[in-house]
Amino acid sequence: TMEAWASVPRPEQSQFGHDTYLSPFTYRYGSDQMRNVWSQQRFWGNVREIWIRVAKTQMEAGLVAEAQVDDLIENSDNLSVERIFQIERDPDIGTRHDVASAILEFSEVAPLGGKILHQGLTSEDVLSNSEIMQVHDAFDTLRPKTVDVLEALAEKTTTYKNLPCMGYTHLQMAEPITMGYRFARYAQDL
Repeated sequence: TMEAWASVPRPEQSQFGHDTYLSPFTYRYGSDQMRNVWSQQRFWGNVREIWIRVAKTQMEAGLVAEAQVDDLIENSDNLSVERIFQIERDPDIGTRHDVASAILEFSEVAPLGGKILHQGLTSEDVLSNSEIMQVHDAFDTLRPKTVDVLEALAEKTTTYKNLPCMGYTHLQMAEPITMGYRFARYAQDL
């Protein structure tokens, strides 16, 4: 009722904002952990991790100085996604390129290491690999939950292996099957 709601304080502005498109996976169905995995902060942090790994390999090959790699490592957590977007989208001097903007942003906080960023790489090297890292992290998040669901379905399959029910084909009732079989099919699909 209206009276009950009158005592509930209004929420602060949503952390997601409502002035642009939001996926239901962001505000309704996504877990905090999965939102973190797919965040821009994680994505650009992964890009930095790739740049540092490449720089370490280049250092081992004698192509870059250890001080440059150390500068990148020391400043790797000093990341501003907002600054990347600002550098990319500024109407007058913006790069209009996401990776070029990320290079400039990292170079601002790591000027010595910034001189060697992205050498020998294409934009897709860092973008695709960063996304693959996110997919890997997402699977790490989902795997234990998926195993739990499969174990529950296996238990139901055994419990109801002899309970008859109607099977369907082409959206109509067909021949009898068992509930155990139906649970086993759900597990197979999952």
